[in-house]
Amino acid sequence: MIRYLVFALGFIQLSCNPEKNGEQSKSYDFSYTVDTVHIDAKKHLFFLGYGLAQPKLSHDERFLHFYDNIAHAIEKVDLVNEEYISTIDLDKEGPKGITRVQDYVPTANQTLFFLASRNFVKLDESGELIYFSANVDNLFDIADEKKIFQALRISPDQSYLFGLTSTFEQEQMLGWFDMDDSIYHEVSIDSMRYREDLIVRINGGEMRSLIDAVYLNDRITVFHNDGIDLYTLDPISEESTFFDYDLKLVEKRKPGNYPKNVASGTESSKLMFNQREKEISFRSIVYDVTNKLYYRVATKWTESQNIKDIPHQYLFIFDQELKLLHEEDLSNFQGKIFDYFVSNGKLWVHNRETEELEFFVFDFKRNF
Repeated sequence: MIRYLVFALGFIQLSCNPEKNGEQSKSYDFSYTVDTVHIDAKKHLFFLGYGLAQPKLSHDERFLHFYDNIAHAIEKVDLVNEEYISTIDLDKEGPKGITRVQDYVPTANQTLFFLASRNFVKLDESGELIYFSANVDNLFDIADEKKIFQALRISPDQSYLFGLTSTFEQEQMLGWFDMDDSIYHEVSIDSMRYREDLIVRINGGEMRSLIDAVYLNDRITVFHNDGIDLYTLDPISEESTFFDYDLKLVEKRKPGNYPKNVASGTESSKLMFNQREKEISFRSIVYDVTNKLYYRVATKWTESQNIKDIPHQYLFIFDQELKLLHEEDLSNFQGKIFDYFVSNGKLWVHNRETEELEFFVFDFKRNF
């Protein structure tokens, strides 16, 4: 483990959330260190060409699992001993076939519970079959036009299935099932409709930014690349809440200053891709169980930069009720913060600039 950066700052922050007005400014100290952690592969070859795919932590947050979509396998590494542990090769066909890994959960008893394309599959840590369900289409009553099964997620306790409807012929909704009763529920995410103005139309098709849903802190959270705003849903009370924030360090929305109608292979399409890629993009939101905080990173490039360069990067920290506590400019950090997760109170960032499995580990010190 190599520690190579120390940074400290005294900062005054005003949280701004339309759900909670009247917040007062307060002064506090914030600092962090960054360690470099290299995972001993033990002659095993990791495929990381597309980044860290579907990272999942064990119940105690010691072991990291991630999906190798080339080998169709689940890799397991030990974050404490910093070493490779094992690989579970998945079958695409046959009695334990998993054609596509939509989502999966490492359970407390060290099994893996998969949501495959049309089935639930449970494997032990050696890859042996424990359970294979009937077709999930037969377990839930849902209209065909919702197409929610294309992007379903499963909660870590396997209590809920949830996802965003994927048909664009109707209003996009957040849908979910309680696994106990298999009844479908949905809520509108209409405050995110402004994203329609950011769509690019290419040769009759549409290009949209990522929108996704994750299960964090006993709530389903909807986030997207186009802005800092979020929806949360309590699946028990069925209460949904929209959160938006006025930021100090960077704009809160992608401005959309790029062509919206282009033909592929033209100068206009090249200009569009370049301008669109450089605009502000808000990445995944993650939850720190140890400190009861949420973290989120945004990135953007200046006009003079190439998108292969390290972008300007910004960290946002929220309390467990999603009140914005702190904004931090990380643009001096010499690594791209694209894929990340939280383990035992620290933010682990995958280093994409090496073929080895390596992480930058942020340890935050703050008095809030």
